[in-house]
Amino acid sequence: MFLSASLFSLIEKLSGDAGELIAYIGYDIIIVVACYFICKENPKSIWYVPVIANAMGIVTAIVEPNFWITPLWMLFSSGWVLSLMAAIYGAFLGRRAIQPVKPE
Repeated sequence: MFLSASLFSLIEKLSGDAGELIAYIGYDIIIVVACYFICKENPKSIWYVPVIANAMGIVTAIVEPNFWITPLWMLFSSGWVLSLMAAIYGAFLGRRAIQPVKPE
């Protein structure tokens, strides 16, 4: 989130409101890539990695009263879905890589 905030401040100076959109997209991309690689290395972590990685967005959705009214929910929820899909795909590839080969 620190990276996206600093990216937002830099882009906001250049392009105004588009900076916020780019910062959230960058934040979502970082989380999606992290979920993929973590679940690929440790497939059992699929049960908790997407939740921990998206904890800030989940807390924001619970605490912020206007979260579901503003377009912010679309950015966060698309990140949640993409990180879950990346975690599932990473865990699938990780399980295939660690399965022992059966002798014939």
